[in-house]
Amino acid sequence: MKTDIQHCRELGVTGIVLGILTTGNQIDIERTRELVELAHPMQVTFHKAFDETPDYRQALEDVIAAGALRILTSGTKSTATEGSEILNEMIAQASGRIKIVAAGKITSENIDKLSKIINTNEFHGKRIV
Repeated sequence: MKTDIQHCRELGVTGIVLGILTTGNQIDIERTRELVELAHPMQVTFHKAFDETPDYRQALEDVIAAGALRILTSGTKSTATEGSEILNEMIAQASGRIKIVAAGKITSENIDKLSKIINTNEFHGKRIV
C-alpha cells in the first residue's frame, strides 16, 4: 500500500481512499496515521471499513486523530437512507473537524431526498448524475 501511495503522489493524484482496522474492528490509528503522513499533500478519505467498527462515535474520533480529512460511510447501515440519523449524529459530533461523505445506495433517484435529510454536501454513489 505504501508503494501505491507514493506512486499516486508522484503522479499528482490529489486524494486517496483507504481504511485500516485492527483485528477487533477498531480504527488502526497508528497505521492509518502513518499512511496519511506518507500521502501528504494528498487528501485522505477513510473508506467504508469505518462502518464495521463497533462504536462509530469512538471510531470517528480515532479517524480524526489519524489525520484523515473525510470519512466515507453509510452511518453503519446498509444504505445512507437507513443510516441517515447516525450520519447526522456523526456530522454533529465532527463539528467541522472532518467531512462526512454519505454513501450507500445513493443514486440519481434518491439524491434529492437524501440531500434534504442528511446535513452534508458530500455524497458518493453510483449513477448519481
